[in-house]
Amino acid sequence: MIKNLTATICLAVALLLGSAGVSWSQDFQKGLAAAHSGDFATALREWTPLAKQGNADAQYNLGVMYENGQGIPKNYKTAVKWYRLAAEQGDAGAQFNLGNAYRHGLGVPQNDKTAVKWYRLAAEQGNATVQYILGQMYRQGKGVPQDYKTAVKWYRLAAEQGFAGAQKKLKEIKTHLVSKGIDKCLYEEVVKITGPESKKIVEKYCRTKLEKKSLDWLLQYAD
Repeated sequence: MIKNLTATICLAVALLLGSAGVSWSQDFQKGLAAAHSGDFATALREWTPLAKQGNADAQYNLGVMYENGQGIPKNYKTAVKWYRLAAEQGDAGAQFNLGNAYRHGLGVPQNDKTAVKWYRLAAEQGNATVQYILGQMYRQGKGVPQDYKTAVKWYRLAAEQGFAGAQKKLKEIKTHLVSKGIDKCLYEEVVKITGPESKKIVEKYCRTKLEKKSLDWLLQYAD
C-alpha cells in the first residue's frame, strides 16, 4: 500500500506529537504548511536540508514526495534512499514503505525476504496494516516459510486494533483448519464407519466437534 502525501504528513504529525521531547524546527513547520497547501516545491526546499541533517520525519516525507512525484519528477530509487535513512532510525512509516518497495520491486530488486524484514520492524511498532500484510506473507509463504501459527499471531494483533481484513482472515483460517481436520478426525473415528451413511454421520460429528474448538487448538491439531 502506497500512502499519499496527505496520509504521510498526518502520520508524521502523529509521530511527532506522540514523541516526548521532540522539538519542531521552524523549517519543518514551513514545509508542513506548504505541503498542506499543495506547495510541494516549498516543502521540498524546506525539508531537504533537514533530511540531509538526519531528520527522520523530513526524510520520510521526502521519500513519499519522490515516490509519488509531488513537487519533483517521480523517482523510486531516490524515494528508497530517503525511506531507508528514516527506516534505519526506526521510523515505522518509512519501514512500511521500504517493505513495499522491496515487495513490489520499486526502486530496488524485488525481494520478499527483505520486504518481510522491514515489514516486521514496522509491525513490531504496532502498525495494524503492516501486521495484516505480515500475516499474509506468512500465510502465503512469501519471503518466509509458510507458517499458519505466525500468520495468526500477526492477524490477531491487527484484528485487536479493529482491522477488519485481519478479522476476516482469522475466520477463513479457522474454516480451512476445520476442513483440513475432518480427514484426521475421520481416521481417528474409523471404527465407527461401516458404510457411506455412517461416514456421513461421523463426518458431521467431526465438523461439529472441530467448529467448537479454538483456533489455537485447531492449529495444534493440524500439525
